[in-house]
Amino acid sequence: MISKIESQADVSGLIEVFSEVWGAETLSEFVSSIQSTECILVKANGSVVGYAFFGRDDRGFIEITDIGVCEICRGKGCGGELLDYIIRQHPCVMLTVRADNPARHVYEKFDFKVVDEYKNYYGVGADGIRMARGVCVY
Repeated sequence: MISKIESQADVSGLIEVFSEVWGAETLSEFVSSIQSTECILVKANGSVVGYAFFGRDDRGFIEITDIGVCEICRGKGCGGELLDYIIRQHPCVMLTVRADNPARHVYEKFDFKVVDEYKNYYGVGADGIRMARGVCVY
């Protein structure tokens, strides 16, 4: 089930999943993300199991800045639920992902196409790829 943040329990669940995905030392990035973008949650049995941060870029396109799903829920469609919610509301969606990220196949399943590649974007030997879905003039 997709929802917005509705309670302190949602915030706590979001922090827990974010920390699992990125590590507790990145909570300052979490604070920055939650202040500057929209956030949606995916829940299972009332608990937060995933999230997506997204907002408009300088051209007005939707930019997904982060999607995270707790480890025990990966591969069970939670990330797809988040993507589906976003793309149903917005005709053009873009994101950047590590080239070797296993979630890349989920984006491709939702018709995201590679539009650019960034050498060493995430550090030496960790390339990034820019993906877009819909009619985005890039």
